[in-house]
Amino acid sequence: MEETFTALEACTLAAETAGLHRLGWDDLVMARAVVDAEGWARPLQVAVARALRSTAGAHDDAPAGPVEDDALPGLEAVLDAFDRGLLWTEIADRMPKHHQAARLTGASARNFMRPRVFDGLAGLVHLRLVEAGRATPDMGWSGRPGLALPEEWEQGMDDALDAAVADTPDSALLRSLLAGIGSGGQGP
Repeated sequence: MEETFTALEACTLAAETAGLHRLGWDDLVMARAVVDAEGWARPLQVAVARALRSTAGAHDDAPAGPVEDDALPGLEAVLDAFDRGLLWTEIADRMPKHHQAARLTGASARNFMRPRVFDGLAGLVHLRLVEAGRATPDMGWSGRPGLALPEEWEQGMDDALDAAVADTPDSALLRSLLAGIGSGGQGP
């Protein structure tokens, strides 16, 4: 069967497409889930990096400058910034938003940005779980493919993320869940 598909691909696909690396379904779903998580996490990581540069006394123009991939903060650094009280005073304002939303202030601004911060933090957690080998691909045949998370994460992740992005952020529950998987190295 494999030989038939390979011959069919050679006859029907453009040469550059036929020469691409082949992935099985599990690998394809996992690769897509990682790309999605990185996409959710990056705006939050960039905003945290800029906020940390700003609060460290960098020049006024430095926070708006580009942030290199190797300068993006990891999950613990993001949580540390939240715990320092920077989420709603420094970080959220540096995240991308529609021009009409830029005029919002106070609770309205926080409520508009909260889902984006939640998604960014969830992306970092997903990356950590993948890195630690604790997430598996979920084909999602009846919906969107993604990750299957360990039971303790399926049960507690939303509450932990909600607490971390609350008006007064509290990362204790999320850090407690993370302690169960170990640090997983220097990555996200």
